[in-house]
Amino acid sequence: MITKLGILVLGILSDGRSSFSEISLLLEELKVQRWFPVTNSTLEIACNNLLREDLIKTSVVKETDVFEITSSGKKRLDDTIISFLDDDNLDPIAFDIAILLMKKLGKTDWVNTTKKKLEYLESEQFELKNKILLSELKRDISFTSLALLKHKLYLIEAEIKTVKDLIKELNITNFNSETRIFNIKSA
Repeated sequence: MITKLGILVLGILSDGRSSFSEISLLLEELKVQRWFPVTNSTLEIACNNLLREDLIKTSVVKETDVFEITSSGKKRLDDTIISFLDDDNLDPIAFDIAILLMKKLGKTDWVNTTKKKLEYLESEQFELKNKILLSELKRDISFTSLALLKHKLYLIEAEIKTVKDLIKELNITNFNSETRIFNIKSA
């Protein structure tokens, strides 16, 4: 099982080879610690796991050890991005990571995945709105339970807006999956 940190490392390396310190710095710039704690030791564990699974490899460039993604790593990255977007658990961290990295998908996968996600979210939104309305009319749940339902609705509405924005952007821009996501000064 690949961790979310491992997926971020694959995403970084999909833009080109990078040293450990470059990866660490980029994760810091992305403020990944808002999602989950990242230290050099957890990053090292993630990189070692990716190496063990043959998802990345190492080489030496200008006397510096660098990591680069393998073809199986690229495949796993694409599969995981789609999986994170298809996830019905509404995991906001997985959704954020998928948004960040989805540019790496081909146009067809991007279109199909975002349309499927939008359909799912709109269905969830409809059901949740009905549940909230009925609960407000019946007054059959506590105020805190109702607040939690509304919070979930707000998260779903934010994801719907984001997915619609992504679809709109895809329709008005020239799609190029080779465009870099990260600003890496590659070794």
